[in-house]
Amino acid sequence: MRRSAFYLMVALLAFAVGTASVSLWLKVRHSCSATITRGENTSSGATRAQPKREYEEELCGRGMPRDGASIAFSDWHTSDGMSFSITSEYHTSSERANRELQAAIKKAARIIKREPLFDWKGRPVGEKVIATFPSAYSRYGKMAFLLTYDSTFRDVSSTSLENLFAYEMDCNGQLP
Repeated sequence: MRRSAFYLMVALLAFAVGTASVSLWLKVRHSCSATITRGENTSSGATRAQPKREYEEELCGRGMPRDGASIAFSDWHTSDGMSFSITSEYHTSSERANRELQAAIKKAARIIKREPLFDWKGRPVGEKVIATFPSAYSRYGKMAFLLTYDSTFRDVSSTSLENLFAYEMDCNGQLP
């Protein structure tokens, strides 16, 4: 009798863990599927609608904490054929995120663009950098859009500088 009660408890526990795992997997999978449309852009003086570029997330996930920072990654493709890999590190302080940016800049072969990042009220909240690296096998690929936003360090890599400039214009460093 005791043995059958033990087996029943193990079976119920296994069922509960399995149900929770499937539920979590479905929730994560659902949160990863997104399609976002770029808004209209205005040129000097005249308002002109551009073709809408849609960003579609193909893959996403989270990594184990690295030096106290949790990591999220995602791959995106656009309706006009561009692709991006985005990695975000969520640090405990903006100083730690800035140290990661400075370490990345030291590894860069060339800084293409570097400027402060502002929030919607015009306050500085970080820095953004577009840089090339000596090897396509570096942590950031051959070229990347790097930025800090408060305690977040993000790197966006793509196959061309044009793609990175388009991403910067569309998203200003935020996820598409």
